[in-house]
Amino acid sequence: MEIVPITFRLGQRVSTVFAFISDGHVGLFDAGCRGDMENHILPELGRLGYSPDTIDWVVASHPDVDHFGGLADLTRLAPLAKRIAHVLDAPLMEHVDTFFQERGDELAALGCPETDDAKAWLVDNGAAVVLTQTVDGNTPLAIGSSEVVLLHLPGHSRGHLGVWVEHLRTLAISDAILGDSVPFADGTPSFPPTYRFVDDYLATIDTVADLAPETLLTAHYGEFHGSDVAKFLQLSASFADALEETCEQVVGGEPMPIADIIRAVDDAIGQWPKPTALTALGQPVIGHLERLEAEGLITRSGDGVTTSWKKESGM
Repeated sequence: MEIVPITFRLGQRVSTVFAFISDGHVGLFDAGCRGDMENHILPELGRLGYSPDTIDWVVASHPDVDHFGGLADLTRLAPLAKRIAHVLDAPLMEHVDTFFQERGDELAALGCPETDDAKAWLVDNGAAVVLTQTVDGNTPLAIGSSEVVLLHLPGHSRGHLGVWVEHLRTLAISDAILGDSVPFADGTPSFPPTYRFVDDYLATIDTVADLAPETLLTAHYGEFHGSDVAKFLQLSASFADALEETCEQVVGGEPMPIADIIRAVDDAIGQWPKPTALTALGQPVIGHLERLEAEGLITRSGDGVTTSWKKESGM
């Protein structure tokens, strides 16, 4: 089996889709935004000698439009290819309203709505896609005479998937693990790691560490090999620990609106350009606040317009 990275620009960043090729058959991990399949992915496959009819399947790792939006073009460009996602993430890809309620504009319910420009970009680059298969848990998937395994790696989303090639000791994770920032194309920090479900995220880091891949393939960070894999995993776990500690320190004894919490956390941690978008840093911050709340360390209140948190008395 051969694994081929297909890399293209995503604004000021880069995005990489991986082609798994065996016996003239192609499987794709991620689909880019709407238009990327036609403008970048299929032309690169064509340069390598593979037509759209050789694509057996396309797996969307998670419900961010730069990873699933291109599935909308497959019914026209590669109708024979299966379109696959995890059952927990599928509704967000298939229904625009569900996507905005649970991910694209989730924080609006807490008083931190996305900007109109950001929402317009999400609509332009994503779509309600039609999936042909969903998976639940770790699932073998054939490609020619070879086989890969889809791994459930939640945390960035509830159903985030990875692709494990055991005989190559290679794991493609897309955005399942996110270091201490998401980089620009030149490698400098762009914005915070946007994991959402903290317990799942930390468990995924442990899962990957236990698997001990020799090569880790990511959507926006390039590839990690050998000892650099463990360093990236440790960096990711250490950042999550530091962010939780920062959230706990920021929340005081009086109710603090979520926007103020995010801004205070932004001032205290991270090397990305400041101020960052509330909704970017808001994803992991909300996850950590929920975790602290579950531990009884903070409580929340709300008036239907915004949500506030405060430290529990005596904490």
